[in-house]
Amino acid sequence: SLLEDTEGSLWIGAESFLVRRTEDGRVTRFTTRNGVPDDPIRALALDREGRVWAATSNQVMRLVEHPGEEGRIVSEIYRCGVELPSDRITTRFASSRGSLWVGLYRGGVAELTPGSSGTPGRIKLHPVPEGSTDHSITAIGEDPGGSIWLGTESSGALRLARDVFTPFGESEGLTEPRIASILETRSGDLCAIASNHRIYRFLGDGFYPIRPDVPDREVAGSWGWNQWTFQDHAGDWWVATTKGVYRFAKVRQVDDLGRLRPVAHYTRETGLSGDDVFRLFEDSEHNVWIATLDQGESALTRWDRATGAFHRYTVHDGLPLEAATAFQEDRQGDLWLGVYLGGLVRYRAGRFEKFGDPNGGMIRALHLDRSGRLWVATSLDGVVRIDDPSSPSPSFMHYRAASGLSSDHAASLTEDSLGRIYVGTDRGVDRLDPSTGGVRHFTMADGLPNNYVNVAYR
Repeated sequence: SLLEDTEGSLWIGAESFLVRRTEDGRVTRFTTRNGVPDDPIRALALDREGRVWAATSNQVMRLVEHPGEEGRIVSEIYRCGVELPSDRITTRFASSRGSLWVGLYRGGVAELTPGSSGTPGRIKLHPVPEGSTDHSITAIGEDPGGSIWLGTESSGALRLARDVFTPFGESEGLTEPRIASILETRSGDLCAIASNHRIYRFLGDGFYPIRPDVPDREVAGSWGWNQWTFQDHAGDWWVATTKGVYRFAKVRQVDDLGRLRPVAHYTRETGLSGDDVFRLFEDSEHNVWIATLDQGESALTRWDRATGAFHRYTVHDGLPLEAATAFQEDRQGDLWLGVYLGGLVRYRAGRFEKFGDPNGGMIRALHLDRSGRLWVATSLDGVVRIDDPSSPSPSFMHYRAASGLSSDHAASLTEDSLGRIYVGTDRGVDRLDPSTGGVRHFTMADGLPNNYVNVAYR
């Protein structure tokens, strides 16, 4: 086997060793003392990152960049009968997505995703569909759309449709099944926050947990989601619990939260409307709004950035006697709130105005799109669009199952760079094009690990 790498070196697979010939003519021979198996190197491949892969009839391995004469050059190894459910490899292929596909004798095909920065790679097995009389893969290819095609010994060709979604679960570091929110830090790190307050930082191939220094007893019973624990504009972290809010001073990296004590603990005694904190939101003036679930005439508190004082809002301000379930500012700086038992509230000039139908169920998410329209996800009435949120009498446009959504239960909202709205429902994800009204449905058949999509983030 022969392969030219990205630096112009020629790799030569031989019966029981491997050779690299550089552009200037230098030749290096690698044998068993360098980790190369005493088997014929039957295939060489280059992945999207420019890394070289070698395969024998029963194992696949990734080669270390710029190996020395005496050094070990083998990094990751996948062996038949161990990592691969077959006794023989029949063919290999490097896809445009950076993964290596391995055809297995009577074992379907395995997709190997290389690791990085010392993290292990992942294996995803694709069995031959039921009903096929031939389970031996003899050829692998890729079409311009990214779908993988498999050739068999005697059953023709098979196509594996490209998954739309890449799932991350326990094997990728997310040990908690319920993800309460997704956000980016001020330094650009993507974080998934679990219901037990662990913050999982994404590092390319997986998630790594950070546990803020919050007493364990504070975690019990905490069940908020979406606009919840967050990092404010100054870099401070606010952690919502059933016993108030813990505030941590600005950290250089989110990992530091596991080593620092909070600088403040806000409770009912210090000014909150209650201790069971359900939502947190920072407005454009950098004040923090805190929604609680405690009984009483007050369920909303605003922390004033300039003074550090708390202001409680009650039914006397026009606020419903319910917890706020979602926050969003419009382009005029007015604050919109979704409430627990349904309906919308707009905060303008110190007063709350009620809108919407409480029969639509809980307002689970609010999103302001790039055109300034406000989108509302409801638990019983689909999605509502408000084109003029600053109007004295805003108009409401409804998207329901009857008009193309997969469900009337909308749980989450986000938007892509083309202005399309993604609605997380209890039946998968709906991608809505506001310009045409067209909807495309995505489900577990497209790679979702579960059809109930609770939170979303772009």
